[in-house]
Amino acid sequence: MRGRLLRPTGIFPSVPWVENGVIIWNEVLTYLDAFAVAGTILGFGIVAISACISFVVSDPIKRAERGIFGDADWLPMPEVAKLFPSDGEFVIGGRYRVDRDRVHALPFDPNDQATWGQGGEAPLMTFNQNFDSTHILFFAGSGGFKTTSNVIPTALRYRGPLICLDPSTEVAPMVLEHRTHALDREVMVLDPTNPVMGFNVLDGIERSARKEEDIVGIAHALLSERLRFDWLLFPEPSAQSAN
Repeated sequence: MRGRLLRPTGIFPSVPWVENGVIIWNEVLTYLDAFAVAGTILGFGIVAISACISFVVSDPIKRAERGIFGDADWLPMPEVAKLFPSDGEFVIGGRYRVDRDRVHALPFDPNDQATWGQGGEAPLMTFNQNFDSTHILFFAGSGGFKTTSNVIPTALRYRGPLICLDPSTEVAPMVLEHRTHALDREVMVLDPTNPVMGFNVLDGIERSARKEEDIVGIAHALLSERLRFDWLLFPEPSAQSAN
């Protein structure tokens, strides 16, 4: 009975000898080595700290004591969560610092999940169109995954009207069925290379009252500034001038 009264319930597992009254917990605890217990606790603590350090990269940037030349930094993730919560329809990206992850030095490979870090698992950073002008502009070079990170996720979440200019024709096949059935939107795809879904971009000239001006406008849109400048300085000789 005394063994049951002195048993630290919830900390130690059930011991048959204590339950049967053969030995009490006070006697059991005398067999514990204080150094072994302290070493075990310290070992688990070191492992936990090492794991945290291995997953979080410290800031390598040395900042000046004064902000004469600017002291801008990325917004802390808790503040980002308040400004761009995860329940919006316009997807900006994942809400986490890739440069503070252990994979920050690895080249990103979409086919190698080991280079993703928390990509695909971190909470989304989205925009609800509830402040400012509601305009969003993404800057990234060619192959910067703008379509994968922003365009396609937004097309899968946004329930309003959407116009997508997609010269590579890769977005529509991915989002068409979802927007039609899940978002209940009517989707129309215009593909100049497809005779069924194509269109003639020059068809409006036939019915225009200013055909010459429209032709010049289209030519200016197709030619770069350099080509137009060269043509004005050195026009091609006509048949009459050649004679």
